[in-house]
Amino acid sequence: FVLTTNVDHCFQKAGFDKHRLFYTQGDYGLWQCSKPCHQATYDNAEAVRGMVEAQGFVIDSEGELTLPDGVRVHRSYDRLLLSAPEPAPNLPETVLQVPGTTVLPGGLGKITCLVTKNLYFGQNNPNTFALKYDMICGHELHARGRRPGDRLRLSGGSKSVKALMIDRKLPARSRDGIPVVTLEGTPVIVFGVGADPAYAAGPDEEALMISFEIPVPCVPGT
Repeated sequence: FVLTTNVDHCFQKAGFDKHRLFYTQGDYGLWQCSKPCHQATYDNAEAVRGMVEAQGFVIDSEGELTLPDGVRVHRSYDRLLLSAPEPAPNLPETVLQVPGTTVLPGGLGKITCLVTKNLYFGQNNPNTFALKYDMICGHELHARGRRPGDRLRLSGGSKSVKALMIDRKLPARSRDGIPVVTLEGTPVIVFGVGADPAYAAGPDEEALMISFEIPVPCVPGT
C-alpha cells in the first residue's frame, strides 16, 4: 500500500493499482459523489477532457494543449511553455463559383454561393450574407485576403477593413486569412464584419446567399 499526500494522480499514471493507494488529501484524477452518498471514486480524465474541448481548447495525441486563441501550451521537464500561434496565411485572390462551393486554398475554409428567394432569411450573421442577385448577376465575385487601403461601406459610413477587424476584435493572427469578397475590385463583404448595405437583399427579392464555413482543426488521434 502507498500512503500519500500527493494529489497529482502520478502514482496511478506510473502504474500503481488505485485500490492500493490512500490519498489523505484526495486526487485530482478522481471524482466522488458530491453528497456524498457512497465511498466509490471515479476516473475523470475523459469527462474533464470533454469539458475542456467543449470550450474550444484542442488536445492533440501527445497531450499538447492549444488554447482557443491559438496559443499552444506544452510541458518541457519542469517548465510550462507557451508558444505563439502561427499567423493565418494570406488568402490569395480566388474566383468564387456562383452558384456553387469554392474551397479556399491553404485550408482556409470554403465559401458557398446559392441563388434563392430571400424569404426565410431574417437578417445577416457574421458568416452569411444575402446580396441582391440582380446587382451581382453577370459579374465575377472574388475572395481574397485584406489589402492595404481596403475599405468597406457599412450603415454608419465607410471605414478601413483593418479598423473594422480591430473593432470586431477578430484575432490578429487570423485577419490575413479572413475572406474579403470583392466585386470589380471593391470589397462588398468582409466575413466576421459585415456587408455593404447597398447590395443587401430584402424579403421577397432574388438573392445570392454567400456563406463562409470556417475550417475545424483536425487533431490526430481524436
